[in-house]
Amino acid sequence: LVLLSKMRRHVLSSSSSSVRGVLSCCLPPLNKRLPLTPPWSLVHDGVQLNTLAPAPGSRKRGRRVGRGIGSSKGKTAGRGTKGQKARSGSSIRPGFEGGQTPLHKRLPKFGFTNKAHEISYDEVNVGLIQNYVDMGRLLVPGPDDHGQRVLTMRDLVSCGLAKPQIKHGVKLLGRYSTNVHSPIHLQVSDATPAAIRAIEKAGGTVTCAHYNRLALRALLKPQKFKDRLYPRRARPPPRLMPRYLDYAKRGEYAPEVQLRNQHLKLYTYGPVPALAAPSPLDDDAEDYEEDDLDDDRDDAAAQGKEDPPGEDDLEQPDGGPPSSDDNTK
Repeated sequence: LVLLSKMRRHVLSSSSSSVRGVLSCCLPPLNKRLPLTPPWSLVHDGVQLNTLAPAPGSRKRGRRVGRGIGSSKGKTAGRGTKGQKARSGSSIRPGFEGGQTPLHKRLPKFGFTNKAHEISYDEVNVGLIQNYVDMGRLLVPGPDDHGQRVLTMRDLVSCGLAKPQIKHGVKLLGRYSTNVHSPIHLQVSDATPAAIRAIEKAGGTVTCAHYNRLALRALLKPQKFKDRLYPRRARPPPRLMPRYLDYAKRGEYAPEVQLRNQHLKLYTYGPVPALAAPSPLDDDAEDYEEDDLDDDRDDAAAQGKEDPPGEDDLEQPDGGPPSSDDNTK
């Protein structure tokens, strides 16, 4: 302001009267403040919160009905006289034709649906199985006297990986397959190639077995068959047999899969005597038989008779089992 005042004083003092009149009109007096423009108006191109408005013509006010005959929508407000559509809250569903047979029922049917024979598997990812193994929620059984027990769908349900209401089986998916590092032997209904590669790369095996509704119920709920005959698994129907004969899908009837399981001595749950776990009563039964044999020998010695033949006496000279004639004698 000081510099501006000096310039104004210098120009007006050194110029003629005519020039001073023109300059005085151009230069504003210093006693009047110039209007300051707010900085936000320069940045936002003059648009402020109090000046916001829609574009002209973009919004049109709706017609007010029931405001007299001059509005063209007075009295009945465009609904006509009486009827279902003239009432408040009335609505007619799409396709309704006043009670007559609608068009979608007059046309003939075509096509079919196969939902009744659809097979739907519960999906389980191999990465999630490995996480449960690392957390200790899923125990991987080790080798025993009978071989190596595989993990079945019953184990997956027990640890919470699959729902108890399994309808057709469990399918193994290969998501997070890079996390798999434990050798796991699994028996499921189906498996993707990525899941099979991940399990076998870690040293495990995958066997795809067919379970019908009865066999699946016996596997998941064996207590239901405690007082009755345990059902055997049915063979796959002809339309599903090619799947379980294919080694690429690790079907249980593929020769390569059967030889592999036999070599590794893999077995599952079931009432098979050769694969059943040893009972703690077996040792007691052997001790009971030996005690009976000792009692018989003591009774024979007290009566002055010869000792009853023992197990060693019943063996033949060649070490084979006793014959029926020797037992009879």
